[in-house]
Amino acid sequence: MSDFPRPPDQDQRERAVDPRHSVLVRAPAGSGKTGVLLLRYLHCLLTVDQPEKVVAITFTNKAAGEIKERVIHALQAGAQALHGDHSESPSTGFDADIRDAVNQVLARDAAQHWSLLENSARLRITTFDSFCGSLVRRLPLLSGLGAAAPVTDADALYREAILSLFRQMDASNCPPALA
Repeated sequence: MSDFPRPPDQDQRERAVDPRHSVLVRAPAGSGKTGVLLLRYLHCLLTVDQPEKVVAITFTNKAAGEIKERVIHALQAGAQALHGDHSESPSTGFDADIRDAVNQVLARDAAQHWSLLENSARLRITTFDSFCGSLVRRLPLLSGLGAAAPVTDADALYREAILSLFRQMDASNCPPALA
């Protein structure tokens, strides 16, 4: 049992970081979502033989960058602590959970020869768009898009879809659905 006070949502947090469950993390700004995702990502790394098998997907580049930065920083701090460099005691139960997970990931990293600190590109933390684009590039025939590059600015496609919808509505004499 931890010496730290238990937050009221601790049961939900524990479920959210457990890789055996699929979860949707939804909470207000400043509530610790990024930290929960960090801890979940670390726990997921403990279940695979290659770190590339764990994929964290966000909506924005900013969120993906923040999570990746937090993972790398946590691993660096853990490695420094293991080598006897300055290590702060955790100030919360959550910090203690992260420290413990980091230590386990670093041990797995060494055992599996992942070299995550030297090769952070092995950490697959990306956006939905980037992830889908990588699938299209790896599976061009299956995606049905051939070797076409993914669209990064879809505004023209959205406009074309809307115009196509209106043409179809006009052709079938449907009353306008939008005013």
